[in-house]
This record gives sequence, C-alpha cells and structure tokens, in this order.
Amino acid sequence: MKILVINPRVDFLEEQVQLLETIGSVSFIDSHPNYSDAMFTDDEEKIIALGPEVVDWQFPAEAIESIK
Repeated sequence: MKILVINPRVDFLEEQVQLLETIGSVSFIDSHPNYSDAMFTDDEEKIIALGPEVVDWQFPAEAIESIK
C-alpha cells in the first residue's frame, strides 16, 4: 500500500514515520502537489493524508475522482 502524506516530513516524529512504514511505503510531499501526477492515478491501493496548509485548504473534486 502506498501512503502519500501531503505535509512536510519534519512535522512528524521518527516513531510516527516508522509506524506508517509498517503499513506501506510512505512518501512525503512538501509542497502543493500536481493533481494530474501519476502518484494519484496508479492502480496501487493508497492512503492520502492532507496537510490543509500545504494544499491551501482545497483539494479539487477532479483530483479526488482521479484516485483509484
């Protein structure tokens, strides 16, 4: 399972990151993501965690609909 954390890694304790890594592969995205990017549209199961400040408190419906 892929875990995409749209928030800077520095906001997490190492223990928190290690716990997430027991569930799947963790990627941190520090800046506003490109919603058309393949990270959202591949077929792998995923968890997406949003830091509201990073996405300016908005996550477009089109991006949600593109998540498989």
